[in-house]
Amino acid sequence: MTGGARVALVAVAVLLSVATVRLLTGAHDLDSPGSLRAALTATCPILLAALGGLWSERAGVVNIGLEGQMLFGTWGAAFFTYHYDPYIGLLGGIAFGVLGGLIHAVATVTFGVDHIVSGVALNVIALGITTFLAEAFFADLNSERGRGGASS
Repeated sequence: MTGGARVALVAVAVLLSVATVRLLTGAHDLDSPGSLRAALTATCPILLAALGGLWSERAGVVNIGLEGQMLFGTWGAAFFTYHYDPYIGLLGGIAFGVLGGLIHAVATVTFGVDHIVSGVALNVIALGITTFLAEAFFADLNSERGRGGASS
């Protein structure tokens, strides 16, 4: 089978699967501009993480800790946006994401930890730390709303 025939076969398979999903679910607005825009918006952070993973692979580092870096960056962006403004929040998100990458780099390069072990550890640590910090810094927001304080 030639390359062109494979591409045509994959395209037909994709079209048939979308048509089958539309037929079985009754959702005829799968191709509406709103749903396509939402899908592209939702995939942007994942695409940026994939780009970071591609760059690290080209440098010879297996970066399994990309999700942990994203968690650190998200928490930093939320904290600095809440306390300052969105532009400082953007810088805070970048700084905390870089901090996650720095933790991974120091562990693998300086201490010689296996890349996979360091990446998995970074993911687990980031999940724990960001959950703890979110409870510590943002838990009072829900209690204020419950007492008639700040509204959403």
